[in-house]
Amino acid sequence: MLSVRWCIGFVLAFLLPISLFCQGVAIGKTTSNEQTTVKQPQPFTNQLRNTIAFLHVYYAVENEPRDREIDGTAFFIAVHDARLPEDADFLYLVTNRHMAAPDSYLGITRRVTHYDVLLNTIQHVEDRSEIQGRTFSLTPERNGSWIFPEDKSVDLAVLPVVLDPKSISFQQILISDIATDEVRETARVAPGYQVVFAGYFYQFPGAKKIQPIVRQGVLAMTPDDLIPTVIESRKGTVFLVDAHSYHGNSGSPVFVNLGGLHGNSFAPEAYKLLGVVSGYYPENEDGSLSAATVLTGAVHDNSGITIVVPGDQLRLLLNSPTLQAMRDKDVEKFLSKQKH
Repeated sequence: MLSVRWCIGFVLAFLLPISLFCQGVAIGKTTSNEQTTVKQPQPFTNQLRNTIAFLHVYYAVENEPRDREIDGTAFFIAVHDARLPEDADFLYLVTNRHMAAPDSYLGITRRVTHYDVLLNTIQHVEDRSEIQGRTFSLTPERNGSWIFPEDKSVDLAVLPVVLDPKSISFQQILISDIATDEVRETARVAPGYQVVFAGYFYQFPGAKKIQPIVRQGVLAMTPDDLIPTVIESRKGTVFLVDAHSYHGNSGSPVFVNLGGLHGNSFAPEAYKLLGVVSGYYPENEDGSLSAATVLTGAVHDNSGITIVVPGDQLRLLLNSPTLQAMRDKDVEKFLSKQKH
């Protein structure tokens, strides 16, 4: 089950209006005089769609008068720190390296001028609430920089954020939801297991609110060998899923269903984060193996085999010394404020 919990932060990546994004600490449960309504659990796919943000990145190219634009998907993941209250988390926006650093898959460094994050907001109209899409325009200078894995073959990027669940309609994936090597081995995950992902549908992203599309397939291969990735064809560890991905799906979270009938046993649905959509393998005329981002390539040459960055790589990045040092600094500030 995906969750909505409070987030904590002092050095904010999103410096947006205080009515929408927390400025400083936001922990603990809210108090309200409104009567609590018990609702039925949402289908998993609806929860998955609620973790999604759409991302438009604009970057400068020498001798071109206008910025270029690339579009893709991002999602929210939370990391809990035992030094904080149980219902407080650090929150991150996750996407691909080739989204946050355009043309990095070609070995080229570009200057990002700004990027738009599209989210669903909660608007209160008279005695009811409505969900409406809103675009937040950010710049690296004002809102902070994406953080990348040291291994340049890993197509991931994360950005620390702080959101107010009273104003932003979203759900977050917990770091404990990742299908680690241990989780997959225990569940005996193998090719043929059902997978599902949600992401940006560029033909119809939504009129009044963002409308992520859901696609599904099966796990096709968990290669033991290093194979070409989308980043300069560097060899790395990836999963392959038989699920068609295309323009805009870069950065989509991919879940694997650990439940169902496997062998002689049956288990209820249990979804874990398998990884993040990175690209696909096109059907080259010469039969050679090369990877392409979901930003490039003609639609007709898509083999239907999607490249997924393993969740273990995301876990490594979230637990990296860089991000841990940032969390330590914030926790120290938080605990210091609590003493006064």
